[in-house]
Amino acid sequence: ERAKWQTIARSCLEKLKNWDAFASAVGTDWNISHKYHLLRAELAAVGGDTEEAAAAYVCAIQKAKEHCHINEEALARERSGLFHLNIQGNSQKGREDLMIAVELYRKWGANAKVVDVAQLL
Repeated sequence: ERAKWQTIARSCLEKLKNWDAFASAVGTDWNISHKYHLLRAELAAVGGDTEEAAAAYVCAIQKAKEHCHINEEALARERSGLFHLNIQGNSQKGREDLMIAVELYRKWGANAKVVDVAQLL
């Protein structure tokens, strides 16, 4: 089952990569780039490539923040926080990302996510 979902995710990543390249060429990468990097981070984390995952989370966060996608930045921060806490063993970085995610979810008005993520701290 896991292999099936990883195959689907890799196929989606390839599509996002192509869309991101096209969007960058025409100046509309603000709409897709953060999604591409977040999926890249998730696949790298699942695949055990922690360096690639950490770098891709940073890119996803930066792109979402740069283009004012509060909800997408919150999600990227949440996933990065869990990655750093559970896989990297970096509780400081993990907690920092999760705290920022809580604030972003609050700002976006996603009160259930505020409660959900705050319980992880």
